[in-house]
Amino acid sequence: MEKISKPGVYSGYSEASYDGWKRFSEYAKMRDGVKIAVDYYRPTRQGVLEEEPLPVVWIFTPYDYRTVFATGKFTDGTEYAPDLEEDTLGQAKLLVSHGYVFAAAEVRGTGASFGFRQSVNSDQEAWDGYEMCAWLARQSWSNGKVGTFGYSYYGATQMEMLRKRPPALKAAFIGMTDLDKYDGWVRGGSLRAFGTQPDAAYLDDLRNVPVGELESEAAKAELEKAVMQHRFSTRQAENMKACPYRDSWCEDTDTRLWEDISHVTYLADINQAQTALYLYGGWRDVFRRDTMMMYCNLKQPKKLLFGPWWHMDHRPGFDMAAEKLRFFDYWLKDIENGLMEEPPIYYSTGNAREGGEWSFAGSWPLPNTERQSFFLRGERSTTAPSINDGSLSKTAPEKESGQDEYRVFYDIRENIDNHTQTEDRDKKGLTYTSQPLEQDLTVTGHPTMDLWISSSSDDGDFFVHLIDVDEEGKGTYLSDGKLRASLRAVSQPPYDFLGLPWHRCCQEDEHKLTPGKPYRLQMDLQPLSHLFCKGHRIRVTITCACQKVYFIQEAEPPAVTIYRDAVHTSYISLPVVKQQGGIK
Repeated sequence: MEKISKPGVYSGYSEASYDGWKRFSEYAKMRDGVKIAVDYYRPTRQGVLEEEPLPVVWIFTPYDYRTVFATGKFTDGTEYAPDLEEDTLGQAKLLVSHGYVFAAAEVRGTGASFGFRQSVNSDQEAWDGYEMCAWLARQSWSNGKVGTFGYSYYGATQMEMLRKRPPALKAAFIGMTDLDKYDGWVRGGSLRAFGTQPDAAYLDDLRNVPVGELESEAAKAELEKAVMQHRFSTRQAENMKACPYRDSWCEDTDTRLWEDISHVTYLADINQAQTALYLYGGWRDVFRRDTMMMYCNLKQPKKLLFGPWWHMDHRPGFDMAAEKLRFFDYWLKDIENGLMEEPPIYYSTGNAREGGEWSFAGSWPLPNTERQSFFLRGERSTTAPSINDGSLSKTAPEKESGQDEYRVFYDIRENIDNHTQTEDRDKKGLTYTSQPLEQDLTVTGHPTMDLWISSSSDDGDFFVHLIDVDEEGKGTYLSDGKLRASLRAVSQPPYDFLGLPWHRCCQEDEHKLTPGKPYRLQMDLQPLSHLFCKGHRIRVTITCACQKVYFIQEAEPPAVTIYRDAVHTSYISLPVVKQQGGIK
């Protein structure tokens, strides 16, 4: 077989010499006696179990993957039928076929594990991850080399392990999770809203597969015993909602919650871990800024992958299973496949011309970009006027007056997790749209926004959206920024924030607005890489409401003023790849 090793394409370096797996299920006892449920899957060849010790790759999850692996169904009994080449289950099967043991362990207080969670992402949970790495390394079927993978919460559990620097953990494949818990979840002082999953009723865990024999009465009784302990777990949503400031004290956990559960608090410890890292994110993922900050603040040997993806583990158009195999082969099996000889960053550019969709880079932010400012102006677009449309121009305003009045809409159907309601947002927000571009314009990096506002209220949330408008007037969401006006103070960040405006958002930083008085809001927008084609237009839309965010809602929606004059200059700054055209 020809040897090929490049992002998402891997063959010829290791052989899929196993054709099946055998499941084992047991409890691993932690330092305090709490038992963690773990299933592991050892490779077989024609039904014969491999007895030679192998490297182990595992996930540490609060969700129901043990049940999925054991039954092919979720805990509610619905069928589990993913694209196996892309999903976690398919990735696990590929790894096992190439000579790895795969394991799935459940966080204490969840699934079939005993105990309860003092809080999400606690120090207790970090120690559990450390001990599980040690437990897996010393099993007779393990060669002592351990790797981890996973995204979202079980990306966070990997970051927790790194705090404790487990010696056996040689490689971690971490996706779509936060570095700074407050900045990841609250971002600008406005907390993301929750679904039900983080705080599902503890009795739901009785639907999980018991540890040991699936139908054993003793196993079922053990599961019930474990689940009864889950009722003491604290509630993620309630605790976060009760802590609006970065330094808020949480009565439930008896900690300053955000500091206690944030990985950036332990950055010095994490950077002492001798673990190779592969970080991945998506340009539509809610944690994409945090993924970039991880890459820029972590010191280990590392790779970064960014594609056109949402917050999920399904990567259409990219073979993530092959990429995991390539990474673990290099770090756990010492296979020289050229992985670390490539430039460290591989990223996609949205809307790129054929052949230019993916690029390598040596550093972030890209060195070949320059900041270009696009100013909010009052002249309406002659090509695509909308209800509230002003213009966006590279020419700064010269007049000492210029403003737009806006009566706030709270019913904008805008979901910050997927941004599917562009039309509703643009109809009910203030929009500023450029003339058609005379040349292609590639924007790669972190936009920032300077916005001057006043309000008839003493506070409010402001959302800035960056939109690509095509020749037919269809808008495509690209990026957003958000900031609570009372928490607008810009502070010195405690980690490398790439020179972007950082808001400490402590209680003493809160300064309410004087109604009618102009204030400057400085915010960063989520990173992106996107080609604005010739003939397309750039749009900035400003709103004061967004679904999936706990934004401030007054009984009577306030009247807001956006300033765009020579004294109060409002503009968006875009990181434009050099040698590209612009707009007039």
